[in-house]
Parts: sequence; C-alpha cells; structure tokens
Amino acid sequence: MPVAGRDPRFLILARGGLALIERRPEEVALEELRAGMPEDRLPAGTVLQRYLQTLNGLVLDDLYCSTAKPPSALATVRAQGVRLMTIEHYPDGRQRAANAGTLSFTESDPLASNTRN
Repeated sequence: MPVAGRDPRFLILARGGLALIERRPEEVALEELRAGMPEDRLPAGTVLQRYLQTLNGLVLDDLYCSTAKPPSALATVRAQGVRLMTIEHYPDGRQRAANAGTLSFTESDPLASNTRN
C-alpha cells in the first residue's frame, strides 16, 4: 500500500524487521511495569499496521534454511502487499523460498572466498 506523498520510486526495505511488525510479549510486560495495563494498550501479537504500511519489502535472513516453521506474521505481511526477500546461506533454502513465492538470494560463505588469497 503506497504512502501518500512519497515518491513511488523510493523503496523502503527493512532487513530483520519482522520483530517490529508485531507487539512482543516483552514489550507488553515492560509497559505494564511502567504504567499498568490500561485497556486501550495494544496486546502482544497485535500487528503494527502503521509500520507495515510504510514498507515496500522485508528482507529476512535464513527464513527457509532451517526446519522451523516460518513466523505467523508473514501471512500478514503478504496480505498487506509487502514483498518478501530472503537471504539464504544454504542452497536448499533457495528452492524452498522459490516454492513459497519469495524472492531469494543465496549468500556464499565469505570465509571460503578469502582462503584463496
């Protein structure tokens, strides 16, 4: 979703920003310690729509390299029209990303390339 007044050619990508899309339980607990828990505060797991709407894309590391299930917030990200890109460190992650419809890049091990000097 485009932000009003922003040049559509100016893209905003957030790397590692998935944790900023939803309120974490730790944030809610910290607010409770500071000011109590009024009913108008956002509970844990609430999607922060304003932040999400400012993004054109979200760059995630090793999303498909592990056997862990992708975070549930990804469905919300996709539903808002935010594109996903993943940087994988293993070739099998690239195929899994392609199967999920996610743009991916497989990064080679920088230490391996430096040993040839």
